[in-house]
Amino acid sequence: MPKLIFSTCSQLVSIDQISNNLSIYHIVEELSSSQFPFQFPRIFVTSLWQRYEDEKNVIFELRIRFINPKNESKKEWKTEWQFERLRHRHILSAVNLPFDIPGIYAFETCIRKKGERVWSKPVDQIPLPVKKSSKKKTS
Repeated sequence: MPKLIFSTCSQLVSIDQISNNLSIYHIVEELSSSQFPFQFPRIFVTSLWQRYEDEKNVIFELRIRFINPKNESKKEWKTEWQFERLRHRHILSAVNLPFDIPGIYAFETCIRKKGERVWSKPVDQIPLPVKKSSKKKTS
């Protein structure tokens, strides 16, 4: 299976058209809200993968699940790809994520070769703490 180099959550991702360099802005370490439930407009989940020599022509499937503090999967995304180079970027744009209660949410990543029936054990889990904030009075 390919090796996961890194994964992170952010509010913005940019790829330079000339250099093809990836820029990740506003890393999301935690969220807070004075009201629950709420939806967060957009989070990018970006990962970088590296293949092994014998994986040049292999098609992989990737599954990312958004899990709430009760360990329930609230959303799921699947995609597939074949390495064109030694490394492959995957950028997920997760829109309107539901946050029902405070606690630790997570993005869980699994991978498999196309055609396999069973997903790998999670190769990554990005924790996302969500706190209840107090409303401040404004005068």
